[in-house]
Amino acid sequence: MVLNDFRLARNRAGGFRSDVAARGKRRAGTLAALALELFVHGMGAGGVRRAFEKIGVKVYGLSKSTVSEKHFDEVLQNLISRGSDVDRGTLVTADGAGGPINSIVSRFGEKKLRRCVVRRTRNILEKCPGNMYDEPKAKVARLWNRPSRLTANHYLETLVAE
Repeated sequence: MVLNDFRLARNRAGGFRSDVAARGKRRAGTLAALALELFVHGMGAGGVRRAFEKIGVKVYGLSKSTVSEKHFDEVLQNLISRGSDVDRGTLVTADGAGGPINSIVSRFGEKKLRRCVVRRTRNILEKCPGNMYDEPKAKVARLWNRPSRLTANHYLETLVAE
């Protein structure tokens, strides 16, 4: 239900309409909650900033080190108050930001948390020189596709030893 609110905010080309921040603030309650909600639903930090600039608001704090557990709790509370059934959720995917991870674990439990392998892969590959991109990408893909955590850990040890 909540996700559909933000899908409606997208235009036919898949981008967000410029009035999404003004319209979304009414639903989210605070600008901080709205910024995190948009971020959670797939609008990148740059898109969130641009949407807020349209209404004259500067957005700070959408980075791994500054997204706090308190702010993410506020987003989850807003989603729940608008009808999201947290008991029906099976998995919650997050990047490496500590605040959202702590909030998700405290609300849903550790077993429902999954790290985003797309973002993790991108973070790893950003550290590689451009001429060495293909080989590490293939190795990381093999790591994610291991049949168990035990074999993945063994493969990771092999990679680190290389």
